[in-house]
Amino acid sequence: MEVFIELIYFGQRSEILRKGNFPIEKYNKDLDMAAAEAAIHWIKQIKREHIVSRIIKVTYDKNHDITEIIIAKLEEE
Repeated sequence: MEVFIELIYFGQRSEILRKGNFPIEKYNKDLDMAAAEAAIHWIKQIKREHIVSRIIKVTYDKNHDITEIIIAKLEEE
């Protein structure tokens, strides 16, 4: 299964929109958490190459907002 993730973040000087399809292998019944894990992995890759000052919004499949989950998980690390 795949989910379509859209990420809006504030970079060095402006808002940036990135999007793409990501495989979800094991999601059991919590698709939000599985999509969040894929998004967090992707965000970490982006942070290695670019400045990510602030996460503004993260959604999957156009209408599922997982921004709060992402921010909470990233703050835990």
